[in-house]
Amino acid sequence: MLREAKPEELKTIQKMFKNGLFEHGLDSRVKLNEPKVFIAASQGNLVGFCKLGQKPRSNDGFILRIEVLNKFKKGGIGKKLIATAHNHFRGKNITLVNTVAVRNAIAFFSKSGYKAKRVYDAGRPKDAVAEMTKRIRQRRRPR
Repeated sequence: MLREAKPEELKTIQKMFKNGLFEHGLDSRVKLNEPKVFIAASQGNLVGFCKLGQKPRSNDGFILRIEVLNKFKKGGIGKKLIATAHNHFRGKNITLVNTVAVRNAIAFFSKSGYKAKRVYDAGRPKDAVAEMTKRIRQRRRPR
């Protein structure tokens, strides 16, 4: 099940991050208009999330974080979270989605149609990150 996170679930995500279940928490340093968090749940338990945002005075959307618990990876949850993100952005008339992917997520985003704009490795390829973008189409309105 995918849905928008409730305020108490944001605290749960942070606790799970501190306990090492998620690689990343909800970074509050990035200033965005109305950041949204969507969660994935299985049997009532939080198993993944994505944090989305839009920079002030911009029509570009940002996927700031997608995390899925290790034992639920490869089960399609990440794909569903990206689809949820794209639907959210379409509702806001956003057509360009950006993200920064760590090395092991670059292939995941590439499979979802994202293209790398820049790759940074600082001389250490295993620590590479990539700025990635994807144009999403708006839904056609019925005539």
